[in-house]
Amino acid sequence: MVNKARNDCLVEENLKLVHFVIQKKFPLIKDVEYDDLFQIGCIGFVKAAKGYDKTRSQFSTYACLRIRGELSKFVRDMTAQKRGGGKVIHRSLEEIVHRGDSEDISLLQMLSDPSRDFEQTEQRIDIHNAMTKLSPEEKKVVKLRMTGLSQKKIGHILGCSQVQVSRVERRAYKVIGEGAG
Repeated sequence: MVNKARNDCLVEENLKLVHFVIQKKFPLIKDVEYDDLFQIGCIGFVKAAKGYDKTRSQFSTYACLRIRGELSKFVRDMTAQKRGGGKVIHRSLEEIVHRGDSEDISLLQMLSDPSRDFEQTEQRIDIHNAMTKLSPEEKKVVKLRMTGLSQKKIGHILGCSQVQVSRVERRAYKVIGEGAG
């Protein structure tokens, strides 16, 4: 409860940092609505609130770096998309990222819930985004490998050789690696 109170206090006192970073570091971005930039900045702000260690720096310094990082990643992805650099997926804070048995969970709920492991959540989102770039064959091989099956067994299931499975897997991991970078 103390951490939640501390985080709430940090948020109330420092949310204006998102506006500050957008105005100082990203004033020339005309292709994107200010509200969209603010929403992306808020994702960085929430990450900062979750990862802040008061023994290392002031919160405002740390938060500005995280906000700027999220906004830079967004602008980089947007620029790559304009150049035809592939499919880029942008997420809204209200977007449902997990469908549970009893409830749907939005990205905002997932990011703001202190009981959820944020790094694990971020990794799941990155993996999900990368998996959307794979061909159906690559998805099938990766999913079967994640269950612990050997390449030989996967080859038997798919009706191909272990060498073919190895090639498909290598190609899939290359696509996933490029998506994460």
